[in-house]
Amino acid sequence: MGLAKGMKGRLFLADENNGLRRAALIVDGRLQALEIDDTRTTAPRWGSVYRAKVTERMTAMGAAFVDLGGARGFLPEAGDILPGAHVTVQVRREPEGEKAARVSTDIQIEHRLVVHTPAKPGINVSKKITDAEERRILRGALGDLNGGFVIRTAAEGMLADDLHAIANALVLPPQRDIGLVRAGPDALGRLRLHYDDAPLEDDFDLSDIDAQIDALLSSRAELPEGAWLTIEPTTALVAIDVNTGQARGGDALQRVNLAAAAEIPRQLRLRHLGGAVAIDFAGGPKGKARKRLEDTVSEALPVLGWGPAGWMELQTRKPGRSLPELLAGQQ
Repeated sequence: MGLAKGMKGRLFLADENNGLRRAALIVDGRLQALEIDDTRTTAPRWGSVYRAKVTERMTAMGAAFVDLGGARGFLPEAGDILPGAHVTVQVRREPEGEKAARVSTDIQIEHRLVVHTPAKPGINVSKKITDAEERRILRGALGDLNGGFVIRTAAEGMLADDLHAIANALVLPPQRDIGLVRAGPDALGRLRLHYDDAPLEDDFDLSDIDAQIDALLSSRAELPEGAWLTIEPTTALVAIDVNTGQARGGDALQRVNLAAAAEIPRQLRLRHLGGAVAIDFAGGPKGKARKRLEDTVSEALPVLGWGPAGWMELQTRKPGRSLPELLAGQQ
């Protein structure tokens, strides 16, 4: 899987065809993040807000099912909400197979600079913004808006009027009828939530990105020195095996394992895999070798520890449909 020739720096790519809307973040020609929307479906999208009606309680679980206006949602923390009640919820995980969309009443309307929290009044400023006057200006810019807001670090230095306009656009319109209140961000919008702004091109053919995406459909992911990962998602977990391949030399195991530890978060992100993850590093690392691997992986993902079989165990947010499921029907 080679780099796109001549591509330097950060670049967003976006296109829409064959019923799919795709957006990618490219860094020095290498695919770093990928989001896909299926424009052929009206299934609830991540981040969308709905006015919903509770249709069924699962008392033993403290959960409930809700009607989103034609689609079904699962509310895991329903409290004392009774059937027939109307609630405003946000999609946390898109429907997967026969599983309903997972929703929450803890609504967060995100922007790269500010987050709107309708049910949590108050204005909080990122602790990383330390200048007292700057904090006062930013907080004051949103003082007349309803609901709560979290002002992110990236908003430092923003003009008060500009920040007010951005935050005001996040405020939800009033709605009593069951159904969609605000659609969640599209594929490109989701990327911009987590990455700094970069130039945008609308042509995936500018690079070998399609080839890089195709490579993600294989269970094998290449590493330096002819080593590779085998990534096998199952119903219960994602199993990852590290293979040294042609790597040679006294510290070959550690070189390959560290390369794997750096690459695994990227592979999980691009393949849209999560939940329980078990990694079988080469050679059964112990002691200081384990610590170095933990430190590398934990820069991007939470490490639970090492299981009795000597596998590293992770627990990450499950994003919903995997990349093959998102691409299904493209051809």
